[in-house]
Amino acid sequence: MAAGVSLAAFLATAIGVIVPWFYLSIHRAPGRPLTSTRSLLNILLLLHTLYVLFQIIVLPPDNIFKRLHLPLSTPVDAVRSFLRQKSDTGRLPASLDTLLRHLQSYDVKTFYVRFGHRVVATCDYCHSFNDFAMFALPDAMLSYIWAATVVGLVTINNTGHERYRTLAVGAIAGSFAVEAYYIATSPIEIPKDDGGVFWVRGHAHFAVVPSLTRIHTATSGTIRFCCSAKPCSSSCPYSCTSSPASPTAPLLNPTVNATRLAEQALLRMQLLRLTRGAIMRVPLLRTRAAEWWEGDARDGQWVREDKAVQDLARQLGSGFDDAGGNSDSEDVVVAPLRANARNAVTTLRTGFLPSEFWKVPPSS
Repeated sequence: MAAGVSLAAFLATAIGVIVPWFYLSIHRAPGRPLTSTRSLLNILLLLHTLYVLFQIIVLPPDNIFKRLHLPLSTPVDAVRSFLRQKSDTGRLPASLDTLLRHLQSYDVKTFYVRFGHRVVATCDYCHSFNDFAMFALPDAMLSYIWAATVVGLVTINNTGHERYRTLAVGAIAGSFAVEAYYIATSPIEIPKDDGGVFWVRGHAHFAVVPSLTRIHTATSGTIRFCCSAKPCSSSCPYSCTSSPASPTAPLLNPTVNATRLAEQALLRMQLLRLTRGAIMRVPLLRTRAAEWWEGDARDGQWVREDKAVQDLARQLGSGFDDAGGNSDSEDVVVAPLRANARNAVTTLRTGFLPSEFWKVPPSS
């Protein structure tokens, strides 16, 4: 691809990236103000994406066979003769001479497709697959480390993207493993493959993974705003049970809503271990459960009858011995700990009501 054509293609691609980015920056989900930190992170992500696209479109890896429009199966002597004819001095640079010397081997031609022009041309001591792989590893790892760094920056705390950090970094690490395996095991057919494919595939996800991290969160925020607390309207484009709130209605505090849901979940979890009805249907489990409750009641009675425990609990304001008569009289004063226990049981009973669809089975 000519330099002018590649630059024009990059400019067209850059416009196709910048315009949606600018649109999404203006039309943000309500309730998420655009702070200076988020603006800087968005600009960083845009620059990173443009940099990766510039490398792929304008600065692709060199390939002597594509540059000379020769198939990969061309003999090295023919390539050398062709280059000397094009040279003004009739001599070749040292790096190019090293490359042609390496390409005399069939295996090195396959390494040329796998690892690229720079690795084969600059590594003088490389002869085997392991030599070329170790020489190419630092640059490849640096690219992945940079991509992981960008993901870490766009998912820092207080950006609303923290939950995607592990997933995005894991995707980058998985891409590194997949690319390494693909480069090492993919078959190379000399008459068909001209190289350069591995490099493009390896760099494309550097722009995709960080961008998906931000776009997915923005889309999720829009859907969450659409699915608010009011009945669903026909204007809502998402399948949900509610519609967006009016512009003048204040948004619900997410902390209060989360606290309420957590309290309800806590009540259900506390009562869950006491409502396992299936245990009582099995004779062996029912016997074990009855023995456990009897032992627990016996231990509790021993503790409550201990005078020292009663005095200490009374001093701490957590007495459990009722005063004023027996428990059946109306003038009895319920002990604080016993009152708290009754309130807790009442709260559990009211916090875990049966479903309205549950029906009493008909009596036989």
